[in-house]
Amino acid sequence: MFGIAFLPENPVFASHNRSLSVNYANYWIYGRNCNYPCNFSQDCTNYVSQALYEGGMPFDTDSFTHWRVYGDLFGNWSWTVTWSVADEFVRWLRYDSPIRGQLIQAYDWNSSTSLPTPSNYNSQFYLADVVALDFDSDGIIDHLGIVAQLSGIEPNSGLITS
Repeated sequence: MFGIAFLPENPVFASHNRSLSVNYANYWIYGRNCNYPCNFSQDCTNYVSQALYEGGMPFDTDSFTHWRVYGDLFGNWSWTVTWSVADEFVRWLRYDSPIRGQLIQAYDWNSSTSLPTPSNYNSQFYLADVVALDFDSDGIIDHLGIVAQLSGIEPNSGLITS
């Protein structure tokens, strides 16, 4: 299954700058910014969270599940599960976050074709959208990416970094 949780334009989320998120994602795609926790063996959700935060998405300390990271003067980090676990991040984005991201489309990875069939939902891609992947179709999100480029090769096709 391939799902896209996108960040809708919302007055509550007016402080988010998609360009800043994309610039951050492109800058750190091959490295780790140790101004954030950098000890994850699988770093995709931490990376996406960093990009969104650097784009101005405020920490969520009001919802039931929260979304934030914080460090102390000694370099010790604490974070919420929504900051670092893909499935929890998507659940928070869709149901608890102030912006209420939406699932645009789902594809079945276990179908007879090796790649998802493009649909008219691809026209809803925007820079800094969050892409969520469920590799084994078990209903649990396994991986996150962020749309960092829209190419002219095919309408609204995106380069996703993760």
